[in-house]
Amino acid sequence: MSRFQDIEARLSVGPWFAGHAFSLVDAAFAPVFRYFDVFDSTGDFGIITDLPRTAEWRRALAARPSVRAAAGDYPSRLSAFLRARSSYLGALARQLAIPA
Repeated sequence: MSRFQDIEARLSVGPWFAGHAFSLVDAAFAPVFRYFDVFDSTGDFGIITDLPRTAEWRRALAARPSVRAAAGDYPSRLSAFLRARSSYLGALARQLAIPA
């Protein structure tokens, strides 16, 4: 079982990890999902596929004003970082010209 399958099994009826109260777990996972937002623009790696509650939680976190405000221009900085790397993800990012 993958770690995200374990999380899927533990998610409460949302919108947050433990239900209706935003908690430290939500705050900790918001940046993780921001990484996946950028990674998803390079390809489908199947890490969070077929996990509907996790996908819903991810969308709720992305829509939360405090999470959005905390991200600032982080996605564009991460995209630029990836494009500059001599790595598999860097090559994909350059090839697909993910936005800065």
